[in-house]
Amino acid sequence: MHLLFRFQGGNLNLVSSSLLIVSSRSDPASWNIAQALITKIGFKQEPDQRIDTYSKGNLRLLVLEKLGIFADPNDIPSDVATAIFVSKHVSSSGRAALTVHTTGNLTKEAKFGGNPEEISYVSPSIIRRALRALKAGAGQAGVQIEITMEATHHGPTSLSMPVCFVEIGSGEKEWADPVLGEIAANAVMSAIDVEETPPTAVGFGGTHYSAKHTRICMEGNYAIGHLVSSHSFDGGVSERVVGDTFSKTTGSCNTAIVDWKGLHSNDRRRLISSLEAAGARTFLQSARRLFHVAQKPDWEETYLLIKISVLGVAIVGGIGFVIRILFWLVGLYNLPQSQTTPTP
Repeated sequence: MHLLFRFQGGNLNLVSSSLLIVSSRSDPASWNIAQALITKIGFKQEPDQRIDTYSKGNLRLLVLEKLGIFADPNDIPSDVATAIFVSKHVSSSGRAALTVHTTGNLTKEAKFGGNPEEISYVSPSIIRRALRALKAGAGQAGVQIEITMEATHHGPTSLSMPVCFVEIGSGEKEWADPVLGEIAANAVMSAIDVEETPPTAVGFGGTHYSAKHTRICMEGNYAIGHLVSSHSFDGGVSERVVGDTFSKTTGSCNTAIVDWKGLHSNDRRRLISSLEAAGARTFLQSARRLFHVAQKPDWEETYLLIKISVLGVAIVGGIGFVIRILFWLVGLYNLPQSQTTPTP
């Protein structure tokens, strides 16, 4: 079950003046996507630049030597309004995937770039368009691969513009695949096109790869920017950081989409407290706050409920039958006449 919380929240409006794609020569997947941007889409190298730079119209492609997760404000031109990083994705499962997410260290742990308890600015519309474009591109190419939104994680965290990562995962085979590189490059180009501007939200609960939040962001009525998984609550996400997930979202973001079953009960209480601190009022205190189911149960949840219900009925019926037979054996229950006397 997902719940929506709406309240008076942040109002961050950033006007686009320059869009930047950031690649890394040290990252094979990143360089793969950059090559597709250069050879397939037509980015041309600019001469006499401090950092290797390519451009097409008002779009620029910056190629860093270091990994994008370690980028800092000095690496990014001052006039950039939005930065999309192309990168490799690594997972312990090694499953092939194309992923999209924004950046930030939600807890005091900052192992992979950025500062502790600091998150980036985010444009949820870019996240949404990138996810949709990846799905469309994979379908057109006939590629069977998972498309997923990831929870907010790693650096950079201190850039002054919205940040989005588009990634290829999760091993060397996928990182070097030119088809996946082109799919990702096309998704980046689609993500920066101006399209609809749906209502925005922050996601809470669930796993690092939240299928429910991904589905809502891609197909639902809300574009989701920051996504705070249950793991971050285990790590001690603070009220201030929860507030930042709203204030660092472009536009006016006052909605939280919560995977209620994807949080422990004590984490739910902490989240409610953090939302109150961010500007919400509790449902019991005020009827102004909307508190309703945001998503119907999916097929897996429905199937599980059906199985549990059928099993429960069978168990209760079986127990009742056994008790009835035991009572009959000890003489505490007489079978109906129709069951003890043959009909003439």
